[in-house]
Amino acid sequence: MNAVRLKSVIIRRILIAFFLFLMAICATVLYHFREFTIAQVQERSAAVGELVLAGLTAHMRNNTMQERDYFLNEITQMQGVNDLWMVRSEAINRQFGAPLSDHFERPADAIDQKVFSDKAPHFELDEFDRSVARVSIPYIARSDGPLDCLACHQVQAGEVLGILNVESTISGARGAALMYGAMVALLVLFFIGMMILGSVRLTERFVIRPLHKLVELAQNAAADKAAIAPKQFKTADFAAAAEQFNRILGEVNEKGRELEMLNSEIEATLRETIFTLAAIGERKCEETGNHVRRVQLYCEKLAQLAGLAPDQVELLKTASALHDIGKVAIADAILKKPGPLDAQEYATVQAHTLLGFEMLNHSTRPVMQAAAAIAREHHERYDGSGYPRGLRGESIHIFGRIAAIADVFDALISDRYYKKAWPAKKVFALFETERGKHFDPELTDIFLAHFDAFVAISQSHRDNYLHPKEPS
Repeated sequence: MNAVRLKSVIIRRILIAFFLFLMAICATVLYHFREFTIAQVQERSAAVGELVLAGLTAHMRNNTMQERDYFLNEITQMQGVNDLWMVRSEAINRQFGAPLSDHFERPADAIDQKVFSDKAPHFELDEFDRSVARVSIPYIARSDGPLDCLACHQVQAGEVLGILNVESTISGARGAALMYGAMVALLVLFFIGMMILGSVRLTERFVIRPLHKLVELAQNAAADKAAIAPKQFKTADFAAAAEQFNRILGEVNEKGRELEMLNSEIEATLRETIFTLAAIGERKCEETGNHVRRVQLYCEKLAQLAGLAPDQVELLKTASALHDIGKVAIADAILKKPGPLDAQEYATVQAHTLLGFEMLNHSTRPVMQAAAAIAREHHERYDGSGYPRGLRGESIHIFGRIAAIADVFDALISDRYYKKAWPAKKVFALFETERGKHFDPELTDIFLAHFDAFVAISQSHRDNYLHPKEPS
C-alpha cells in the first residue's frame, strides 16, 4: 500500500469541501434565480402600472382623454413592456359610454373578474410558452392624495373603476437575475478561494512544517540519544508531542542501556565459556591454554591486516578458540600415541574437523556458526590437497584460511612436549615455500610482511615446557 503525503490529504479534503459548498451555492442561486426574476418583473410592472394610472388621471382632469392613446403608445415602447390594456368597470361604462379604443380597452377575462372581486393586484407568469409576465392592477376609487377619483367619477370610495393589465417580457429580468447570481457566485468563489489558500498556508505553516521538523528532530534525537527542545515549536500540540517523545525516548534509552549491559554480560560469558571449552580440548592433547590464546591473537592480527570489518575480526578471534574442539571425541590412545600413527589412526585424527563441525553447527548464534566453519576448514589447503573435503582456493571460508596460517605458525614457532620450537627464519622459509600451496597467497604475503609482529605475540604468550621431547 502506497503512503499518501499529509499535505495531499489535507488539500484533497479542502477541495472536496469546496466542491460540495460550491454545489450548494449553485443550487441556492438557481433556486433564488426564479424568485429574483419574478420579483424584478413584479416590481417593474407595478411601476409601469402606477405611471399609467397617474397619466390617465391627469388626462381625465385636463379633459385631454383624446390624447390618451398617444400616451399609452409611448408607455408600450418602454423597454420590457410587451403589451398594455385596460378593462372598464360597469359603473364607468354607464357614466362615460363605450370604450374609446379597441386596442387599449378590452373585455374582462377570468383574471380580471378575480381582480374585480378581490380588489387586489394579481400576478400571472408564463415562463415556458411565451416567456411573459402579466400584472393586473385594480384602479380603486379614492379621494385622498393626487389620484382623487371621486371628483370625476360617480362612484363610491373603494369601488374598482377598472383594471390595468401590463404584460412584460421576462428576458430582461432573467438577464438581471443571472447577472446578480453570477456576481454573488463570483464573490462567494473569491472568498472560498481565499479560505482555501489561507487553509493551505496555515496547514503548511502549523502542521506540515512542524511535523517534518518533529520527525527530523526525532530521528536525530534517537540517533544521538538526546532530548528534543519543546520550545522550538510554536503550537502547544507539537510541543506536547515533543515532550511525549522525550519521555518515550528516555524509557527506550534506559531499556537500551539495560539490554546492552545484559548483552555484554551474555557475550562475555559466552567468550569465557568458549575459551574454557577450548582449553579443555587442548589439555586433552597435553597442550596449555596459551595455544588457544595465541591462535586467537594471530587470527585477530591477520584479520585486521587483511582489512576485515571490526565485527568480523572480533567474531573470528572468539570463534578460532574452538578450532580443535573435535579432538575431545578422539581417544587418548591415538592422540597421545608416542610413535607414528598408522593410516587408520591418522584418518581418525583427521576426523576431528568434522566432529568439531557437528558439535558446533547445531547452534544458530553467529559465533558458533563461525567456529563450526573454522573447525571444519582450518586443515584445508589452498591447492585442494587438504582435508576433510579437499576444498580449493577461495571456496575455503576466509576464517578457515586465516586459522590455517595461525594454527601452523603456532605449531612451528612454539615448544611442545614432543618437540622444540623452530627458529623464526626456518618458519619464515616454510611459509614462503607453502605460499599458494598450503596457504592463501595473499594472506601469506600479508603475514610475512608483518612476520615480526606475529613472532612478538608468540614470545609474549610462551608455554613453559621443562623437557620437550625430540621427535623420534
